[in-house]
Amino acid sequence: MTEAANQSPAGTYVLNGFYLMPSTADSKRQAVGATENPDAVLSEDDILDIKMIVHTWSIKESFTKGHISGSAKVYDSEGVFYSFPLRGQERVRIVYTDFVGVERQEDMFLYAVTDVATPKASDDSVLEYNIHFASYGKFWSDRFSVSRCIAEGSGSTRKYIPISEQVETIFEDYYKTSDSGTDKEILVHETEGNQKIVIPNMRPESAMHLMSRKSYTSSFPSSHYRFFETREKYNFINLEETFSTGESKGKYTYVSGPQDETPQGELNKMSGIISIDFHKPVDTFDAMKNGAYYRKVEEVDITNRMVKSHEYTHEDEYKDYKYPGASDPKDSKRVLRHTSDFIKTHMNDWSSTYVIKDYPDADMPNAYGVRPKPYYGEIINNKNAHIYDYRATRLTISIYGNNELFPGDLIELEIPYFNVYGSIDEERSGIYLIESIDNIFYENSYMQKLQVSRGPMNEVKE
Repeated sequence: MTEAANQSPAGTYVLNGFYLMPSTADSKRQAVGATENPDAVLSEDDILDIKMIVHTWSIKESFTKGHISGSAKVYDSEGVFYSFPLRGQERVRIVYTDFVGVERQEDMFLYAVTDVATPKASDDSVLEYNIHFASYGKFWSDRFSVSRCIAEGSGSTRKYIPISEQVETIFEDYYKTSDSGTDKEILVHETEGNQKIVIPNMRPESAMHLMSRKSYTSSFPSSHYRFFETREKYNFINLEETFSTGESKGKYTYVSGPQDETPQGELNKMSGIISIDFHKPVDTFDAMKNGAYYRKVEEVDITNRMVKSHEYTHEDEYKDYKYPGASDPKDSKRVLRHTSDFIKTHMNDWSSTYVIKDYPDADMPNAYGVRPKPYYGEIINNKNAHIYDYRATRLTISIYGNNELFPGDLIELEIPYFNVYGSIDEERSGIYLIESIDNIFYENSYMQKLQVSRGPMNEVKE
């Protein structure tokens, strides 16, 4: 940590540069009316730093989205809107340093300008507007449409490959594209089984989400895969595998009381929770409607005029899942929100999903053109139940911003009982998964809103 950071209030950051650059050299030349030397490359004169006129800005990243995005509020007293000009085809480079001295550079693509207006009536000296940007990989990949089935060979020698390998192919073909696309790498967790996945005219991001829904592994029974981008990298990961190998990136504690304004006190605040929102800790009607505990996949076999049922009871299965904070499921003392008697008596209605059986039985040859086993029964029930577990325990917390937290990371929270006794809420405290981060920069302050979840709550002995 720098000496300067020691003397600053918690959450202070430095915006080193907020640069606008044309995506190609001809963009700038067309803007200023020059047409000579069409092969010229961008020079320093083509790069404009607008950090002095950016009032507030943000970047959002979430493990439910395949790209990061952001926006900035600009008070333009320099005529950038006209003289640059802004066409929705510019590159954006943001360089900033957080409270503890960690610098980051975000390379984005400006795709929209909105809410253009004068801040007050009869004032033509300044223009107010919002610029919207997304990661460059989003722009680059969205130029393509994917209609293919990824495999090795052709005809009768065609061999299907695991989804994890198909994901790597999509990333190289549509995100990297001979190193002209994104500079980020992708982390891919292995999947099980060779799969025939037909991508029906999708953008690459949608194709990646399709792959995550179809992915299966017997090593982690939920098969809960996600494709998402953070400021750091792309991810195609299995959440249970992340819980098995990931380590907590710090402990955050909700503490009230007198504020310590010393340098050490400001540093301590960086590990504090500013505010917390418990959202909807329990909703029995929602759990009943969405089949939180009893699920069934019905495979309709049209050829043999049969229906095969895959039944799933979450109360019997959830203890085999890995949750944040315990590498072995048996070490995780987690309990469901509702009691066993209540579940069996009142929440035992089956939530059914119907699918068409389009693959051969295990003892039948896999005929040419027929897909390998897609694991419908193993994926649909388990994954949906796992997702519901996390949705039911989501919290939103606000902390002072730092550049070392990303969606997919694990953090530890110490949450008190909000009463006069001030003891620790052992049921809700512990390791959480970061689902999303809203990075908010206002003047010289950097805050983060984190959405976190953890599955079933801790068991608390009375």
